[in-house]
Amino acid sequence: TLSFEYSSYDNDGNMTQIGIPYYYANNDGVRPVIRSRYSGSWSAYNSLVTANANGQIQGNAGTDALPSYSFNGGGNTDLDTGMLNPGANVLAFATAGARRYQIDASGNHAIYGNTSFSSPMSVNYGVTINEGGHDSDTRIESDGNANMFRVDASTNRIGIGTGSPGSLLTVYKDG
Repeated sequence: TLSFEYSSYDNDGNMTQIGIPYYYANNDGVRPVIRSRYSGSWSAYNSLVTANANGQIQGNAGTDALPSYSFNGGGNTDLDTGMLNPGANVLAFATAGARRYQIDASGNHAIYGNTSFSSPMSVNYGVTINEGGHDSDTRIESDGNANMFRVDASTNRIGIGTGSPGSLLTVYKDG
């Protein structure tokens, strides 16, 4: 039984019904629902939006290909771009069905896909690179030097102007 209902009919007598039920299903909130009737048979009720008793809006976890919150409108049907929850206390964003960004419960951020930034990036409060101590080199390019600054993680060496530092600190000047 619905406390509020809107129904629409087409020329074939089919009906779509949107409504808000009278009751709290499982005592977890009132959920606006939708169902359709085609050829005399009603579909099951499907939640439009889920909210709990605290008023929090909830959705399913979603996947990279079908995020739980996606976008539709303005001439776009973009169901593979949006926000999802891939695990407990994890929030992620996907575009074109692929995960692009994720933040976990510890505040760790992960960027996926093309990590080349074409515009300046600002970081406040400092940066720690390779905090896990992995064998993962770090390189900063300048306009004319692909190895303007390089940290070689496997040898624990730093090179300025060289990609192959020969000692703890190697500075190479060309010309």
